[in-house]
Order: sequence, then C-alpha cells, then structure tokens
Amino acid sequence: MSMRSRLFALCLTIILTLFLQSCASLHQTPKNYVSIDLSYAPYEEILKQVKQKYGPMKSRGEAHVTVITPPEFNALLKYMSAEDIQKSALIFTQNRPSIKQICLGRSQVNLAGVTESTFYVVIQSAELNQYRKALADSKAVPKSVFDPALFFPHVTIGFTNRDLHYEDGVRKNVSTCLQDFKLNNEN
Repeated sequence: MSMRSRLFALCLTIILTLFLQSCASLHQTPKNYVSIDLSYAPYEEILKQVKQKYGPMKSRGEAHVTVITPPEFNALLKYMSAEDIQKSALIFTQNRPSIKQICLGRSQVNLAGVTESTFYVVIQSAELNQYRKALADSKAVPKSVFDPALFFPHVTIGFTNRDLHYEDGVRKNVSTCLQDFKLNNEN
C-alpha cells in the first residue's frame, strides 16, 4: 500500500470516528428531571467551610437546583411527553430565574443503622414555584400526581455517604436551618 493510500485511510478513519462520536452524543438519553445549573465557586467555598466545621463529606463538585425531581418527572409523563417537559424547561430557563439563599440546612436520617447527613443551601425563588404551577396547570395535572407546592428548592453542598431526598423523609426547607452558620448572600 502506498504512503498516499495509508494517509487517505488514516484520514478516513479519523473522520468516521469523529462522525460516530458526534452521532452518539446526539442520541444520548434525555434527562428524567429538570434542573438549573449554577456557578460552583460560591458553593465550593461553602463546602470548604462546612467541612472545616462538620468534618469530611462527599460532594458532586457542581451546583444546581432541581426543579422537577426524577419521581416527579416520571409522574408527569402520564400527562405530557418527556419532550414537552424538557421543551418547557428550556423555554423557562432562558430567562434565568432569580434565587435567594436563605440558610445552610442540614438533615440527618438513620439508614440501615447508620446516621447519614446532607448539607444544602435552602433557597427561595418565586419564579421556580410559578414554573412548577404553570407546568401542572398546562395539562391539568392533579395534585395527587404532582403537587407543584410540594417543593423544597435547595443546592446540595455535601453529604456523608449519599445525598438524602424527600423519599428518605427529608424536607430541605427553613425548618432545617443551622443557626450557627451564616451565608455570605452575595450570590
């Protein structure tokens, strides 16, 4: 095989590999939740402070607010398609909703004889609440299936073994605020 033929074959292989990789990324399974990504730097600083005060913990290394949880998303699928949910979320997040940090919260649950903890910043956002209500109202989703008011917006900071959720009996709201930890509310 000539040098020219080898070079052509190599170029063709590279092009096909890149094409297949781009096709694979286009057909990834869509998320089964709705979230808003936030800048991690301010929350990473809070994590450092929490670790100093409360000890080692795990973190996801990113910050987001979950607006529709996976169980809620699955319940909504009885009334609308995943594409409709994601499309409405995309439209909603184009106008970045404002969020206000309220406090650092902590929840603890005993799971299989081990006390697990999770730390999070409790937040408020009228826009997030309005979005959830508008989504439910758009298809007349009964509250027994999806209650837009049953919402505990927060940004998870860290956790002992795994994050704790509503399904674990955790409500990440102002009732869990740590009184001895003050947030810098510049965010």
